[in-house]
Amino acid sequence: MILKNYDITKKDLEVLKIVYKNESNGWLTRIKDISKELKIKPSTTEQYVKKLEKFDLIVRKDSLIKITNKGKRYVEKILRNHRIIETYLYLNGLDLSCACDEARSMENCVTDDMIKLLEIEIGHPKKCPHGHDIPYIEGE
Repeated sequence: MILKNYDITKKDLEVLKIVYKNESNGWLTRIKDISKELKIKPSTTEQYVKKLEKFDLIVRKDSLIKITNKGKRYVEKILRNHRIIETYLYLNGLDLSCACDEARSMENCVTDDMIKLLEIEIGHPKKCPHGHDIPYIEGE
């Protein structure tokens, strides 16, 4: 999956990650939940949700927002990118906080080939420095 096919902003991605996180924890997600977490107006949140719906990354059923399989794959790809970049930077001397911030700035714009090279360089880790699993993406 090539991430650049979507015109996804950092804020769009934050919205998508919230829906993903909530579902992973068994929680329901509504516009007000996203607005509260991101500290933005519900009308602004509505715009992000509509855009993500257009890309078939989320769906709405009544007042609930759910992530689609396509959306889950997208978020897992972003998480994988983030955690591999973060691990690489941390193993090469950056403190963990800085490595995390840098990874966040690159997670949505790095190529699959670059991630593969970084992963080889750091020995195919299963967890990031925070101890979170690095998602395995089928076909990678």
